[in-house]
Amino acid sequence: MAAIIAEPCDQTDRLIRTGHPPRNFGVNRAVLAALGVCFGAAAFVGLALAEALTPFGLVPPPSAPPLSGVFAGLFAFYAFSALCPALLYMAWSGFRRDRPLYSAVDDQKLPRISLIIPAYNEEACIAETLEAAKSQDYPDYEILVVDDGSQDRTRDRAEAAGVRVLSLSRNRGKAEALNAGVAEAQGELIVTTDADTALASDALSQIVKPLADPKTGAVAGRVGLLSPKGFLHSLQDLEYAYGQQVIKTAQAGSDCPIAILPGPLLAVRRAVLEQIGGFRARTLTEDFDATLEIIQAGHHVAYAPEALALTDAPGTWVDLHRQRLRWARGMLQTLMIHRGMWSSARYGLFSLFWLPTYLIGGFFMLALDLVLLAVIAALGLAAGLGAVGFAQILISILLIELLASGLMALALALAGQRSPRFLVWCGLLKPMKLFLAFVRLQALYSELRGGRRAW
Repeated sequence: MAAIIAEPCDQTDRLIRTGHPPRNFGVNRAVLAALGVCFGAAAFVGLALAEALTPFGLVPPPSAPPLSGVFAGLFAFYAFSALCPALLYMAWSGFRRDRPLYSAVDDQKLPRISLIIPAYNEEACIAETLEAAKSQDYPDYEILVVDDGSQDRTRDRAEAAGVRVLSLSRNRGKAEALNAGVAEAQGELIVTTDADTALASDALSQIVKPLADPKTGAVAGRVGLLSPKGFLHSLQDLEYAYGQQVIKTAQAGSDCPIAILPGPLLAVRRAVLEQIGGFRARTLTEDFDATLEIIQAGHHVAYAPEALALTDAPGTWVDLHRQRLRWARGMLQTLMIHRGMWSSARYGLFSLFWLPTYLIGGFFMLALDLVLLAVIAALGLAAGLGAVGFAQILISILLIELLASGLMALALALAGQRSPRFLVWCGLLKPMKLFLAFVRLQALYSELRGGRRAW
């Protein structure tokens, strides 16, 4: 147990324990070319739209109202920030689709898996989760439920399902519950899932495949929504599909490790987990924290898109706000703890692009999406554009949103999601984006104020 709860070792300790320096994640030339082309294309389109659609163009005539040039610059920036991510993700996703994701696994060398399911007050769904867990086609695995001091009948339901149950006397949080499970587990490969998640029958068989590469220390599965229904679930379903099937594939295609091992389905070698000191309770997103520790320890984090986990999702805006505020605060906490990775050339594009994207794109740019519309409107008033000018502004912004939605739909279609339902919902995602912008601004404020860090 001591190896699991120990503090993460520093770089010197890692050299001693592993016998080799941490892996250097270089930058592929083709990836750099894609980066340059997509940034250039998005900048060109943004400038062209600003010139064609804004009331006075990029270089307003002397007779134009004051601040109209500032407005055109903001408009070009708005267009660039809407278009560039979609272009990059499509380019990198294409690189990955042209190559095999992983090698075949020798059935004679399959590791024993310990499937650990932490649960706290999950009596309503734990039976369905365990039914899916017991239906795996993997030949050698055990199931261990860690009852984290539940006050309902979670333990009784788990024991009735005939699986091994470890009960904690009090609620200690997900990270400590996972560590307690790892200490009791017998497998050399640790797989974790949530108590409200149903694994596909071949999830374990699929998630072990990237581990045929000895450089791979952990694997991220693909997460989808369980039985989406209604407007809010449909928006989340689209968000999950884009994040899993486009962004994660783009990370793999850019020759970078996956940045976040998702709680609903992740696999990590036991030796790697012991090396980093196990899961830690210092943030609200122990999975993100552990992922960055694994990468710093020199291990690759792979993606197994065929390993599918279907998870429950909030059904109301209030519940979604609570979930996303926790995620956003946890992401900020983790990025600040690992801020030393931001400027380290050893991690290549992972540090130079992906980590800044999570901070700048995931917080400041998304929040700017909320603020920028108000700023543009205020500048429009100050510049004296009038009703016709404001109508032109509105039409211009709608055109950019339509273009961004079209690129998102195209990226999903290229990733294999050709359902007309997904394509329609791409044009209706704006309420979700504005909601997330508000939540992440709130998370930023809470962290700066030093609010309570708890689940």
